[in-house]
Amino acid sequence: MITNKTFILILLYSSITLLLVVLLNIYISQSNVYQSKMQRIDGNYEVLRRATKNNSSDNLLMVIGNSYVNASFKSSVKDENILRFTVFGMTLIEIVNIIENLPEKTPIDEVLVGLGYNYAIPVNADSSGYDKHFSSNPLNVFWSSLPMVRGRSLTSTIIKEDILCPSSSIVRTRCKKNSTEQIEESISQISPEKHQSNMIVSTKERFNEYIPFTSSIGSNFHSYLKRLKIACDIRGITLHTYTAPIYKELRNRLNPKTIEEFRHTINITGINYVDMNLIFPDWEADMFSDATHVSTTSGANDTITLFIKNNLLESDLQ
Repeated sequence: MITNKTFILILLYSSITLLLVVLLNIYISQSNVYQSKMQRIDGNYEVLRRATKNNSSDNLLMVIGNSYVNASFKSSVKDENILRFTVFGMTLIEIVNIIENLPEKTPIDEVLVGLGYNYAIPVNADSSGYDKHFSSNPLNVFWSSLPMVRGRSLTSTIIKEDILCPSSSIVRTRCKKNSTEQIEESISQISPEKHQSNMIVSTKERFNEYIPFTSSIGSNFHSYLKRLKIACDIRGITLHTYTAPIYKELRNRLNPKTIEEFRHTINITGINYVDMNLIFPDWEADMFSDATHVSTTSGANDTITLFIKNNLLESDLQ
C-alpha cells in the first residue's frame, strides 16, 4: 500500500527527473557545436531528398566525408548531378550507415568517399545525429530527434568547449568552435611567414590527434570497408575512395608501415582507391589551410583536376 509520504516522494523524484531531462535537452540544443552539426546533417539530407526525388536519371555522384573532404573537393564546384554530403567530424561508421540506409533503388550512380589515415583505427561511434533520417516510424523519428538522444555522442565535446572557450580569454587554451571555412578565410589575411609558423603548430596538434588512430590498423577497419562496398553493390553504385593530401611534415611523422597497410587493406577489399599523398607528396604549406585540410584556394585546384581526370566529374568543370 502506497502511503501519502511515499506518493509525495515518488512525485517529487519524478518531477526532479523530468526537470533535469528538460534542462539537459535545452542545454544540448543551445550548444553551437550541436546546432552547427545538426543543421549541416539536416541540410545535407534535404538536398539529398530533393535531388533524388527530382533527378530521374541514374547519374548522380554523391561526395561524402568530413571537413577534409569538403576542403579537397573544392566547394566552388557546382553541378546538378553532384551531391555533396560533408559534415565535420564524420566517422567511417557514420558514412557506412548513411549509405546502408539509402533506398535500394536510387538515382545515385557513384559515391566518392574520403578515407583519412585517421580512419585506420575507426572510432566506435554511433550515428545518433543521423538516426532520425534512417526511420519512417514516427515514434522512432520523434525519439531520435530529442537533443539528448541525438546529441549523445557530442555531449563530452559540448561540455569541453563550454569550459575551454570562455577560459581561453583568461588562460590560453584551444577553442574549436571556428569552422574550417572560417580558418580558410583567416589564412588569406596573414603573411606566408606567419602561415608557415602556424603550420608548424598545426602539425604538432594534428599529430597528437592522429597518433591514437594511426598506430596500427583497427580490427573493424576492414569490416567497415566491406559493409560500405556491399551497400553500394546492392544499390548498383560504383564506389570510389580517396585520401586527401596532408602536409608532408605531418605525414612523415606517421608510421609508414601503418600507412602502407592502410592502403593495402582498402585495395584487397576491391574498392577503387587513390591516395593523393602519393601523387602530391611534396606540397608546401601554401597548399594547405592547416596540416590536414587542403586549401580551397590553392591545393583543391589540383585535387579537383585529378577527380576530372578519373572521370568522376564532367570534363568541363573547373
